[in-house]
Order: sequence, then structure tokens, then C-alpha cells
Amino acid sequence: MEKWNSFGYLWVLALLGTLFLGLQGCCGQHTRLDRGRSVSNNIAAQILNPEAGRVSQVVVGQPPEAAVQAYSKYNKSFSPEEKKPLLKLTTEEK
Repeated sequence: MEKWNSFGYLWVLALLGTLFLGLQGCCGQHTRLDRGRSVSNNIAAQILNPEAGRVSQVVVGQPPEAAVQAYSKYNKSFSPEEKKPLLKLTTEEK
């Protein structure tokens, strides 16, 4: 087996250091969440209203006319439109 020279050790050390710092950057404060808070909130909500699970309410969406209007507006956003100048400077008098 061939021995590594000092450059090989430095290369491995730099690679491990970069890997270590990269992993530290991925594990910030956002990964340390309050785990269990959602369970606590659900238990508290169940204590306040234990019959809430038996209520069956149908979720109502948009009226069909509003949905068609929103969809047509969305489709119009992809069509090319005439570009209007933001500011028109003229010297003509009316």
C-alpha cells in the first residue's frame, strides 16, 4: 500500500472540514422546532370542545362563476399583450 504524502492529508482534511461546515450550515435553528406543540394544541382544542370531531361540515369552495373568471384571468396572463409606454412625453398641444 502506498503512503500518502502531506498533500494527500491536507486534501482529505480540507474535504472533511468543508463537509463538516456544510452540514453545520444545514442544521440551523429552524430544525430545532417545538416538537409536540401541535399535539398539545390539539389536546387543548379537544378539551375545549370534545364534540368537535362529530360535527360534519362540508367545505364550500368558490362559486362556479368566480372560478371561471379567475381561471380566465389566469389564462390571459400568459397571452402577449400590447406594451403601453409608462410615460408619454409629447410637445403637441390640444
